[in-house]
Amino acid sequence: MSSAEYDAAGRLIHHRIGHRASGNVAASQPLLERAYAYDLSGQLVARGDTLRGRQDFRYDPTGRILAALPGAGSHQPRELFAFDPADNLLDGDDAQVGRQHSSEARAGLGVVGDNRLRFYQDMHFEYDVHGNVTKRTRGNQKGGNASITTLRWNANHQLVEAITERHGVTQTTRYAYDALGRRVTKSDSFGTTFFPWDGDLMVHSQRGGRESLFVYEPDSFVPLASIQGTEENRHTYWYQCDQIGAPLELTDAQGRIAWAADYKVWGEATLRTVARTGTDGGLIQRRMGHGPGTDHIESASSCSSAPPPIEQPFRFQGQQFDEEIGLNYNRFRYYDPIIGRFANQDPIGLNGGINLFQYASNPNTWIDPLGLNRLPKAGRYHGPKPQYENPGHHDPSSGKFRGGGSKTSTLPCNHAALAKRSVPDAKGQHWYAIDDKGVIHRFGNSNDGKMHWNGDESQGRGLEIPSDVEKRLRKMHKEGKAVPSC
Repeated sequence: MSSAEYDAAGRLIHHRIGHRASGNVAASQPLLERAYAYDLSGQLVARGDTLRGRQDFRYDPTGRILAALPGAGSHQPRELFAFDPADNLLDGDDAQVGRQHSSEARAGLGVVGDNRLRFYQDMHFEYDVHGNVTKRTRGNQKGGNASITTLRWNANHQLVEAITERHGVTQTTRYAYDALGRRVTKSDSFGTTFFPWDGDLMVHSQRGGRESLFVYEPDSFVPLASIQGTEENRHTYWYQCDQIGAPLELTDAQGRIAWAADYKVWGEATLRTVARTGTDGGLIQRRMGHGPGTDHIESASSCSSAPPPIEQPFRFQGQQFDEEIGLNYNRFRYYDPIIGRFANQDPIGLNGGINLFQYASNPNTWIDPLGLNRLPKAGRYHGPKPQYENPGHHDPSSGKFRGGGSKTSTLPCNHAALAKRSVPDAKGQHWYAIDDKGVIHRFGNSNDGKMHWNGDESQGRGLEIPSDVEKRLRKMHKEGKAVPSC
């Protein structure tokens, strides 16, 4: 079983994974426990669990992450960051310039030209005239241990071919998309993987006789469960995710950890060797191979009883890891988890921000499921909510419309989206939401398990809004968590 606790702002503060106790006892035996702590501005400052230990985070005054520091019981690496004025990640001496001489950095030191990062640690990047990364090199070419990936893009700036040279072996992978820009196939010399979609969610993958079905949390890109295997042998796995919806573990039907990973700040995953149940100290399985995409595992006691490979492609919300190129497919773009930025420019241009390659300045609290524009993860209401309905008396297109004007306020076109992001008053009698223009909307609770829109503060006689609710909504608006207007 899995249970989660949230604070008043909708942020995850505690996550517990356990086995149901035997008999009729309602308690569960803990397998994993996680806790999260935030500062007054909503930034994640610490997190820890019984598997990974503690990790602390530091930020600059603008909210950009500066450090991830391992704490008690943690084997996570120490990570330090610095940025230029356009929020580009700096490296080496440039990072020192950014940290120690911010005034000089603004004057031209430690700046990434054209926002195109060309060097970072042991990596080198080349671009075409449109800002698409065409060559990605990692490692020492002279030493013969470099991995070189050549990327080819079509006229729509979609990645269609990748050629990777590693340890003297060359692998070519080709990608195809449907009319909506969703990636539907990935092909190499060994076969083709097919990806059916439901809207913007990749819900199924199939390669040969093996297939995986993915289920998500409602109105979300956060994975909930996966059913995978062959027609004769299927297994169900449950996702255990962190505060931004990135998978940390998969648990099987017996409650055992079947897959686990650690993440660096920008989403680079390191897979863990799953060795213990967490309850009886017994071995479960050990990982075979080193691929960070699909993990081949075998029984620690007998290879003959080995479970099938586990397919777990998801990383940050909306992202699927491509092991062959080291990038994450992010719906409209490709994301590089080592450098925390996209490999191609934002297709919506400046509507997504002034830096066309940026993911987010703080990936601990922001997400970008479509690869278009960052969104806040925190702030969502996680408790029970009445079902939303539109009775029609506020809707001009309905025969039940009551006239508008001073008599009846008019239903906005984003009413359903407002209902999804609404929060309750203390008694649960009314629910409230705020749009990006700063207008607060109210929903009435019908006491029959349903609620309906019944006005906003800009129409008619206005609204009486509880002070605590208004304070919460104004904070959400300031942080960019409001519902977009039509």
